[in-house]
Amino acid sequence: MNSKLALLLKFGVVGIMNSAIDASAFLILAAWGMPIVAAQICAYVLGTLNSYLVNGRWTFKSDQLGKAGTLLRFLTVNLITLGATSAMLVALHEHAGLPLLASKILVIGFGLFLNFTGSRFWVYRSGLSYKRSDS
Repeated sequence: MNSKLALLLKFGVVGIMNSAIDASAFLILAAWGMPIVAAQICAYVLGTLNSYLVNGRWTFKSDQLGKAGTLLRFLTVNLITLGATSAMLVALHEHAGLPLLASKILVIGFGLFLNFTGSRFWVYRSGLSYKRSDS
């Protein structure tokens, strides 16, 4: 299997785990009456913690976990993703009138795209080595 495809599949598996953690926490917090942006932030943090640990160790096999540069890049990508997904959630649910669950599902997909792109090409880039022929 092509190493880039394997990387994407692993990221996808971790993404499903992150999304399940995120969505479950979000729905529980929202059901308890927490404002949706606060629930989004709390849920996203839980999924992000899982992402950092599992993607760093398994997907990207990084030996850079915990190092300032990697952690700063990871946090930057995730803060950008958090801001974008929070704004998108409000836009879809409160302004476009989509149901909350449908809005959240769309936001998860958008967040996965942003996060993979940032992780693959910036956060863990130094840990990846591909032959030019794989490009």
